Amino acid sequence: MKENVSIKVNIENLEKIKDHYSQYLVPNNGEYIFFMANYKEIIITGFSGKSNNKTVTFSGENALLEAKKWDENATITTPKAKIETEWLCLDNQIGSDEVGVGDFLLPMIVVAAFVRKKDIKILKQYGVTDSKKLSD
Repeated sequence: MKENVSIKVNIENLEKIKDHYSQYLVPNNGEYIFFMANYKEIIITGFSGKSNNKTVTFSGENALLEAKKWDENATITTPKAKIETEWLCLDNQIGSDEVGVGDFLLPMIVVAAFVRKKDIKILKQYGVTDSKKLSD
């Protein structure tokens, strides 16, 4: 099972952890990423934020065991439960969306639609919904 563990550290411990995994470092160019390492299929990432908060995350199988080397109180991070809300506006609607990667030579596709109030319920029955909620 893939585990995710985050621990708070000070700058001295952040440096110690980075040094410990120095031979497993992988390139990164994240603005707040202090270091990233791939150790025994565990991705270890040290973050140093603007507010001087320092965090190290361990992600992968046995991540908790690895994190406990640095913080005996480390625990698996459980994702926050999504709160499902259902809202359906039954008025006339107009909207647009675009898709594309934004590169200079690749296409950008834009779609706009107007949906009449009387058609909204039937579209809902057909499964027309937010594209982020659709699967292949």
